[in-house]
Amino acid sequence: MKFATAPNFTQPYHRGFSPDTDMEIHPDFVISRKSDGSVLSLYKDDLWDLSPYATKRCTFSFVSWAKIAGEDKTELVVILKNDAKRLLWHKMFKPIRKGQKRKISSLVEWFILARKFLRIALNLDLTLQQCITDPRFRISIYSSLSQCGRSVLNKALSFLKDIVSIGANYEVSCPKMILSSEQLSDYIRYIDTLYKGKNNIQRTPLIPSRIMASLVHQALEQMSRLYPHQDQLLALAERYWSEKTFFCVSFYASMNRGGSRSTSQSLISPVQALEEYGLTDVVNISADQPKANARFMAWLGRYLSLARILVHAFTGMRDHEVRVMSHDCFDKIEIPGIGLVPLIKSYSSKMEVGNYTSNPLYWATSKELEDVIDLAKKLSLCQILFQTNGKFNIHEYDLKSTPLWASYKSSAITPIHYELAYVDRSSWLTKMDLANTISMPQHLLITDQDRAELENFDAFNDWSEKRYNIGSPWPFATHQFRRSVAIYAAHSGMVTLPSLGTQFKHLELSMTQLYAENSAFAQHFVRDKNGIISEEHKVVEYFEYAKVLNKAIAFEDNVINTPHKLTGARGLIIQRLKDKGELINFLGDRNEITRKMLNGELSYIETDVGGCMRKTLCSKYGVSLVVPCVSGCNYALIGGDGGKKLRDYKESLEFALSDLGKDSRPYQSLQKEINRINVKLIEINNEGDPDEC
Repeated sequence: MKFATAPNFTQPYHRGFSPDTDMEIHPDFVISRKSDGSVLSLYKDDLWDLSPYATKRCTFSFVSWAKIAGEDKTELVVILKNDAKRLLWHKMFKPIRKGQKRKISSLVEWFILARKFLRIALNLDLTLQQCITDPRFRISIYSSLSQCGRSVLNKALSFLKDIVSIGANYEVSCPKMILSSEQLSDYIRYIDTLYKGKNNIQRTPLIPSRIMASLVHQALEQMSRLYPHQDQLLALAERYWSEKTFFCVSFYASMNRGGSRSTSQSLISPVQALEEYGLTDVVNISADQPKANARFMAWLGRYLSLARILVHAFTGMRDHEVRVMSHDCFDKIEIPGIGLVPLIKSYSSKMEVGNYTSNPLYWATSKELEDVIDLAKKLSLCQILFQTNGKFNIHEYDLKSTPLWASYKSSAITPIHYELAYVDRSSWLTKMDLANTISMPQHLLITDQDRAELENFDAFNDWSEKRYNIGSPWPFATHQFRRSVAIYAAHSGMVTLPSLGTQFKHLELSMTQLYAENSAFAQHFVRDKNGIISEEHKVVEYFEYAKVLNKAIAFEDNVINTPHKLTGARGLIIQRLKDKGELINFLGDRNEITRKMLNGELSYIETDVGGCMRKTLCSKYGVSLVVPCVSGCNYALIGGDGGKKLRDYKESLEFALSDLGKDSRPYQSLQKEINRINVKLIEINNEGDPDEC
């Protein structure tokens, strides 16, 4: 393929155009020609057809990416379309003036990425020039990059470099868009960090916050309808087997349950049975139709599955951890300063090779799950009665050896922990009939709002797949809950990053970062549009307060009451106040500190080297192996632990040095950081070797 500038004009007077000096590219500039030399596509066209230069049909559409945009965004779509044309034109034609060529395949990949950036800008109501200064756009890019495998990272980096190069070399004909050269440097460092730990495994998509909230709310609502009737359900199931003519439509059916051949017995139909126990309006099955008992068992199974969904949504447990839960799965422990914390108890196969752990492991959960688990136990006992033909003693049984997700079929898989069969299908959620289980299944359909959230959070994923079409039901999978809980919980302030590692039983902190690395951008799924926590999710408010309280306690221990000398920019200020005896007057006691943290007047988080009092998210922390705290950060507070964290941090850097060449830039950067740490250690405890500094 060859693009030439002057011959591409349709009229002779157009040849005087120079894109280096004129602001606008002429609308009649010829983009492509047919094999006979006639014009095929002009710059002003919304579809550029480059098929004559490729082995198969190849077109670039500047409107299809915005098909789902509302009428209120028509003007913005036009602006973005024109910017996209300008960028692609420079990508196609300017390299020719430098003796460079471009393959069609590389242009296709380049334009696919460009459309991703256009979608983010459209979702955020930004022009490509406004994207440079908008923090939401930068957060979206950071978030999306973190989802990519190595191959996409390479393409994204090349694209970003091209955009900066075009803006720098042709600023008159193509103003700077998307990012600045300074931001490119930040992205390069971030991508380099990501690249080191990346593979090309597809990550599980995040459940959109609106859909997640709706499913949880509807599931809790449906379960609450059964709370007053759980004893009646169990009594009905028990009587089903003790009285062979109960819930029975024929004597033949009674005989199949071990009943008598006598026809003098009185049959109690399923309709009469449900009415007798006050369950007619609760158990919504066709009780007057054949096989009503099978419908009843399927109904029990659906509600057990609904309880199982809530366990996933309130714990983030893996499916194999949930499936082996027993009736002895709920517990509470007293934590000083917080109170009773509800826990789910189960087992994890990742702790021991080839088998589940012999001792139970615990996951923090919310108080809402206690009632759900109590109901699930009753539903499970109903299923067990059907599985054992009524031979199971529901009044005296071992909680620990009874599976919570019992199957009514005796042929189901029997796990090593139990003698009873349980539901072990990994596809139980995808096969679940949510439409007949929850009250408003239409709220689980994908909307343009959900697609925009997904595109902003993970722009480089292919959300054009059929299963993500607007109007389609969200394709739920159990692992989506695990990741979504991590993202939303961390963003809501429910738990800190290390806590997620404990809760989800990750063996390495890096696995936790895989799930929570974008939590600063993920939207709250428990708040309304005004940022207020809804009544159904007050548990989040509890966890947020507990987190703030823990921060206040840590601040008091590591800053106010520490006997060690504080350093760091903010640490030196506080140390001077301590030396003058004015710190309490300045900060107040723990209650006052807690109040200030709740109000946002004061902030304190623990870091790898000490603490930080920055009130906003640090854009530099976690970008590379070297943290920004030691090298002059204005919010750093170091030394409250006597330098222990600094020494550990120094050790990790020294370990990293062994893999680097002494003349390399990374080696020199790490060595400078180690020297700075030595200075700080001297300031704290008169440690370190001054000669090294």
